[in-house]
Amino acid sequence: MFDHHLTVRAASRYELDVLSRLAGLDGRASHGGHALLAERDGVPIAAIALTSGRVATDRRHATGDAVRLLRYRATSCCARAVTSARRGRCCAA
Repeated sequence: MFDHHLTVRAASRYELDVLSRLAGLDGRASHGGHALLAERDGVPIAAIALTSGRVATDRRHATGDAVRLLRYRATSCCARAVTSARRGRCCAA
């Protein structure tokens, strides 16, 4: 059983530095655009770009469960956005 609290939420436009740091730790270019951010006990450990599906992680932490949850939530968000678009609604990521 895990004692650590894992949260997945939309990254705000003010967190580009957090996304850049995660991408740099993972040896990748920054996400840019809309992303979901996974935090364990308030510390950002992983992110997924909603446009490309590219994932960046902080390899100093165990992130397997966070990445699985990020992918699930990103897929759910995209499915809702497509359904809303078909109904003529606008859905923010």
